[in-house]
Amino acid sequence: WSSDVCSSDLIEALDKMGKKEEATEMLLGMTKRKDLTGDIRVGFVRQLAMRYLELKQREKALPLLQEVLKVRGDDYQALSIVAPMLQEKGREEELIPLYGNIIKSATYPITVKSEARKRLGAIYEKRGNKQEAIAQYKAALDLTPDDGTLREALKRLGAL
Repeated sequence: WSSDVCSSDLIEALDKMGKKEEATEMLLGMTKRKDLTGDIRVGFVRQLAMRYLELKQREKALPLLQEVLKVRGDDYQALSIVAPMLQEKGREEELIPLYGNIIKSATYPITVKSEARKRLGAIYEKRGNKQEAIAQYKAALDLTPDDGTLREALKRLGAL
């Protein structure tokens, strides 16, 4: 564990000295270490993903953030980055379980759960699965009854 702390300190020192490439390489090396426990390794994976985002290397960051979410499904920052990236790429199949995890988690507030259900509803509606879209929109409306867009969606689908 202490060598991991030393590694983190060294990465931070390299950053402060403007040696971002060296720091990034060191982070990459830490993510590949087999001797690190899950939580410590995931911390380095998350750090590397954020580094790639900082360097405008989104394609490298996405799979790393997805890996983080597999271990830490309640990592809101990772989720808030991954979901729009998958949406942009039209990778709806990967969004469905992601939104499902939000709905099941006790960590997220009601408004976030409602938004996840609304987005699931939109995915199902786009795919022509009217019944599942209605179910998601209704569940979202139960959570946030003042949301007019949910009422509009349900009217559009003939469910209100």
